[in-house]
Amino acid sequence: MEKRVLTVASPLCIIRMILVSSISRGMAAMNRTQTRSTRQRRAILEAIRSLHAHPTADEVFFEVRKRLPRISLGTVYRNLNVLVQQGTIAELSTVENVRRYDEDTVQHAHIACTECGRISDVIPPSTATEEIIRSAAQATGYRVEKCHVELTGLCPTCRNMQEQAQRGREEVS
Repeated sequence: MEKRVLTVASPLCIIRMILVSSISRGMAAMNRTQTRSTRQRRAILEAIRSLHAHPTADEVFFEVRKRLPRISLGTVYRNLNVLVQQGTIAELSTVENVRRYDEDTVQHAHIACTECGRISDVIPPSTATEEIIRSAAQATGYRVEKCHVELTGLCPTCRNMQEQAQRGREEVS
């Protein structure tokens, strides 16, 4: 794939170019694995990439229905499974036991809010990830093939709401 460097004044243009580029990579992955690139599959891939929030299958379904009103939830689930199997997207199992989907298949960690379920990407320094893998392999004798790290905590929104509620209770006391 040819890389092009463009200088763009607007950050929105850069984001749009990255989105188009990642959709193109997804289509290329479908071609490499000889999986048909159907209209539904392209719409599902575009929905995942436009939602930016590690969407659930239901969230993908509702987003795709805006473009393809006759698509079924079963079609969305089947296509999500195909996209995961071919490595175009990643499937996350979260602390809330809900499957979510990630457009970024490069190894990275996640942090999940224990209150609202929001998930954010965390890009740890590569040396930290390498150290975890090396330590685990050394301690267990395993050959580590994949490293999945998920942190949990309160997102800024939920933390602020909790702090406001606490202040309100203190004022009443």
